[in-house]
This record gives sequence, structure tokens and C-alpha cells, in this order.
Amino acid sequence: MYLKELSPGKTVNIYVTRDGYKYRVVSKIEDVNDDHVFVTLIAKNKRVFRFLDSDQVDIIYKHGQSLYLWENVKAGVTELDDDQVHYFMSQKKGTIYNRRNAYRVEYGTSLILHYSVLNEDMMEFKLDEFDDLSILQNYMDLDLFDEKICEGYMKDLSETGIGIYANEEFKVGDEIAFDLSTDFGDMHCKVKVIRITKAYHNVYRYCYGCEFIQSSRELPKHIFNLQRKIIHKVRKDS
Repeated sequence: MYLKELSPGKTVNIYVTRDGYKYRVVSKIEDVNDDHVFVTLIAKNKRVFRFLDSDQVDIIYKHGQSLYLWENVKAGVTELDDDQVHYFMSQKKGTIYNRRNAYRVEYGTSLILHYSVLNEDMMEFKLDEFDDLSILQNYMDLDLFDEKICEGYMKDLSETGIGIYANEEFKVGDEIAFDLSTDFGDMHCKVKVIRITKAYHNVYRYCYGCEFIQSSRELPKHIFNLQRKIIHKVRKDS
């Protein structure tokens, strides 16, 4: 599959590796041509995301039951019908990508989870009346969100996501941050909740399936190191 075969209106997953960290964002396809795909401008609070020449940018697109990967694409900002959009360019054919190839290891370690909740002072306002919460924040001169922490337990880990036990009740789409201690140093990670199940655990009530939206480029090495230790232990015990 080539970029020109992608369907406007659908979404693409964009992975950016920068300064040792890996970020994930999602955007909607606006248009395509022979070797470009144009997506809705990636911005937050009117600040446009700028790709750097040193970034490694990969995109993943779902077609039917298959995922297609384009690695090391060129990325930037341009205009489409007088509106700013981001573009990704590649003349290469996308390759089949299988998430199951991401090795998952049983982990078993406690974590301090960081998350944000809407400030209680904001509960009195009808937030849907405001198109831009940043405008409301400036007007009210208060913080929109309170930072919270809770204890959690990492069930398993892969390059694309983790399983977390916790008693705090999160929703699908909630973002959680934590620091992971490894032989390669502490890794600051951020994940998004994509699945919730009841936990069959004697301490925690919920089990959350999460995917990374920020991780370290050293994460695959850490997982490989864990895998090697597990194999060594199995061989030693057998």
C-alpha cells in the first residue's frame, strides 16, 4: 500500500522519536496525493507541533484488518485549501505491521501513577459553552486541572503498551504518567487507557490496558534485557 491509497477521513497514528523519547499522536487524514498524506494540523492550545530534521517519524495506518507502517517519513507543515495542515511524505510502499510482534513480558512492580482531574472549582461552570478552555483559564485566572497521584502495579510490558493494576477509577482515554526504573536509567513514560477490565487481584480492583504516547528509545533494549534474564532463569531452573 502506498500513501496515495490512504482514505481521507480516516486516522493515522504518528510516532515521533526525539531526544531519547518516543511520542505518539493521532490525526485525521484530510487529503492524499502520489507521495504525500495531509492530516489535520497537530496543535494544542493553538501551539502547532513542529517536526525537527533530527526527528524519526513513523506512521501507522489501519486498512481493513491490517496495519501498514511507513518508517522515517519526511514531515512538516503546509497549506491545504488555505488552511494549515501537517504532511508526511514517502515514496516507499508501506509494510505490514503486526503489534503482536512486540514482545510482552510479565513485569510485576509497583508504580506511582500521576494523572490530572478537573479542578473542583470548575465543576460549577458549563464547560461545553466554551470552545477553548485556555480562554476560560485566562479569564478565570485559575488552574483547570489538579495533579493527582496514586499507587499502581505494572502487570506486563511491551514496546507498545502496558497492563496496570490500580484502585483509582480511570476512563478510556485518560492519560497516566509514571517513571520506570531500568538498567538504562529512569524512563519517564506516559500512556493512554484503551481497555478496562475487573482485576482478579487481592489488592487492586481494576486492570487497565494502556498504550504508550510517550516512552524512551531505550525501552526496547530494556524489554530485551528482561527477556534475556527470563530465558536465563528458565534454563537455570530446568
